[in-house]
Amino acid sequence: MATTATKQQPSGPVLDWSAGHGPVTGALSATTGAFAVAATGAATAMPPGWALAVGAAGALGHTVAGLRVRNAGRTLYEEAREEEAIAAEQRAIARELSAERRAIAAEWVDRIQRVCSTTVRVVGVEI
Repeated sequence: MATTATKQQPSGPVLDWSAGHGPVTGALSATTGAFAVAATGAATAMPPGWALAVGAAGALGHTVAGLRVRNAGRTLYEEAREEEAIAAEQRAIARELSAERRAIAAEWVDRIQRVCSTTVRVVGVEI
């Protein structure tokens, strides 16, 4: 009897747990944290001062962690500007590599023409 194994595909969104908080996810995290403290306090009949103290400690912790990594929260404009600068730098590097590869290809076409008296076309150069 022959059996075939099928590989299960992961369902749901792919999450990057190593990514840090930005302005939106930081606010979302603080909101859900405040909700959790309020719900726990209400369920256990905790005095309101305790929930306030826990919330203040959480806010202070987020602030200290943000200052430690020097992340004051970037706007979507700042993020877009930084990503565009990175993309422009990568395009410049690709152009330099492309120009270098074209020069190598031309050099080899000249060598082969000179030595073998035949014309070739170089379609790829690996460095």
